[in-house]
Amino acid sequence: MWLKQLAIRGFRSFSEDSGIVFNSFSKMNLIIGSNNIGKSNLSRFMNLIRENNKKNPKDLWQVKGSISADMTFVTLDDPNLGICMNYNVRSDGATIITNKRSTELIPNETAVGFFSEHIKVFTDARGYVKNRANKLEPQIGGDRPADWIFDKARHDRAWFDHYKEQMQVHLSDLLGEEVIFNVKSFNPNTKGFYIEEHGSEEEVRDVVETTKRRRAEQNLNYIPERAEFEIHLLRNDNWKPFELHDLGMGVFQFVLLLSALYLHHDEYLNIFIEEIELNMHARALSQLIQILENHFVNHRFFLLTHSSVVLDRISDNYTVYRLERRTDGSTTAFLCSNQIDLRCALDDLGMKPSQLLQSNVVIWVEGPSDKIYIKTWLESKAAMSGTPFIEGQDYSFVYYGGALLDHYRLLAEDDDNQNTHIDSFIDILKTSRYSVIVCDSDLGGNRMKLKPRVLRIKERLDQMPELSRYVSLWISEGREIENYVPHDLMIEVFTKNVVRQFFQYRGKRVKLHDPDPASLNRQIFSKNHSFDQFFAQLHTRKSDTPEYTDAVVRSVSNVDKVQIARAVSALWEEKHFSELDLDEKMGQLIAFIHHAQQ
Repeated sequence: MWLKQLAIRGFRSFSEDSGIVFNSFSKMNLIIGSNNIGKSNLSRFMNLIRENNKKNPKDLWQVKGSISADMTFVTLDDPNLGICMNYNVRSDGATIITNKRSTELIPNETAVGFFSEHIKVFTDARGYVKNRANKLEPQIGGDRPADWIFDKARHDRAWFDHYKEQMQVHLSDLLGEEVIFNVKSFNPNTKGFYIEEHGSEEEVRDVVETTKRRRAEQNLNYIPERAEFEIHLLRNDNWKPFELHDLGMGVFQFVLLLSALYLHHDEYLNIFIEEIELNMHARALSQLIQILENHFVNHRFFLLTHSSVVLDRISDNYTVYRLERRTDGSTTAFLCSNQIDLRCALDDLGMKPSQLLQSNVVIWVEGPSDKIYIKTWLESKAAMSGTPFIEGQDYSFVYYGGALLDHYRLLAEDDDNQNTHIDSFIDILKTSRYSVIVCDSDLGGNRMKLKPRVLRIKERLDQMPELSRYVSLWISEGREIENYVPHDLMIEVFTKNVVRQFFQYRGKRVKLHDPDPASLNRQIFSKNHSFDQFFAQLHTRKSDTPEYTDAVVRSVSNVDKVQIARAVSALWEEKHFSELDLDEKMGQLIAFIHHAQQ
């Protein structure tokens, strides 16, 4: 049977009042959270009910409290059939287990047998353990999987052949080279032999008895037969044997867990694995998870992890719970049902894109001049505060190219307001975890409303305020980002011959008038002005005809905005931040970048 629902109260960090509740489980279940959040308490509870351990004061939420749990198990063929039970350890230490559907008591021995038959727990206590002879040997849960494998192989050679074949395939994929895998058995009178060399069970028993007798005659304690995993790799055209410790702890964990799972391959189990990522490279961990999904169809897995690698494999077969701590110190679980929840999970795990050689924040801008301005302002503000940011780590820029913004969405697949197919859209949240979208308002002149592409993003954020943790929208207060540049500073830049000195007028090449700052003495560069058309007036005169003036404006409007931005940046000072809402917007941007680094 598979575990379908679980609620635990009064056990360790699971309070007696609210407890921890898991309303549904899938084939693959991720229980994620930071260190010391309560993940291990779930595996401890499973071991408690499997082994019928006596109540330990450490296991109680309250000093004189009780432990209770509601568990629903269902059959694979019919999820409506199964058993629902309440497990209760009273304050006096007595354990009472009840069938909730019939209210009948279930004998403790029966319940423990049921739990042991349907639940397996692999804690992080797996690795090389010192034995009585002070030698290190591979163990999991105090047992040696190699011994389990060898013993089962004696009685079921077909099972062993399948196991060995699968392990060779998995290890070849992991190591990127051909592998011969086997299990070798040792006793004091042999140099080691393989399962294929074993005779019948009676012959093996005779060898063991003979060994016991000979060592007794020598007054030596009998050392039982022991098995070891052995891996052969091709080196210099020769197959060379390696023990697991020769290949590193990651390979060891890989072999250890898979071997323990293959022993129960045909059973129907709920398997809890604590810190499956232990000692594993990200690629090895991803491969292991894929094997669990595809090769162990009878098992339901519960992975208690703080690895972000596992999140990368999430599909419809996954249920993800994020553990958090309440104000009273107890642990609670939240079902991650959308991408926002998964981003919260990454926050809890402390994962930052910069740790993956990516920037923590991506700033989406229309073009290169926007980048130049914002980078200048960021560097200036960061220098003032003494906390400089690093481009490429703390933040990066991406150009969306004006009208192309119409093809970007936030959570596109969840948007019910789409009138066209989403296959032409790019989802910003799938390209960067934290995003700042900078848009010109384009308000002024004949335009009184935001463009639909900008309005669409604004409305999406208004509809989903939870997105504000990951997406910040900056709509310029002025018509364009250039409207943040003070009037006097922009005049200073335009008088440095940043525009072309000649233009075509009536088919002839005509020289522009030299810029005259006095021509704008009685005019204010407002937030609704188009900056290039406004400052084109520096090159016109009152005596010019309307036709000539229009030609000058059209020529100056083709000014290189990147050149303007660079010239402005070279002259930028702290006093210039007072224009419009620039100081406020920069404060919000810096706070957002700091937030992404937490």
